Amino acid sequence: MNSLLWLHRYQVIPNNITREHVVKAIREIDTKGVPSNRNSKRFLLIYDGKEYPPKNVISLANKYANDTSRRLISWISSYCVYKDICAFFEFKVLNCDIERK
Repeated sequence: MNSLLWLHRYQVIPNNITREHVVKAIREIDTKGVPSNRNSKRFLLIYDGKEYPPKNVISLANKYANDTSRRLISWISSYCVYKDICAFFEFKVLNCDIERK
């Protein structure tokens, strides 16, 4: 099993996923769109002025990093994903509960 980044005792994001994998995932979303069951209501990753669902982005990035399309983190707290994307990949993530009120 891959090593994982840990936050609050949850397995969150495989540590071999890089910023480049995340950007590839974003480009795939730009091309194919986001499936309706993968939209995010609470957090949004911001890249080049566009908004993306963080869990979907990381799941797709996992496909590029680990050659698997498995939904890696569908059960993980959105908050854990939010914090890891900000800390490890230096993307801006909007917390809609706070920043859109």
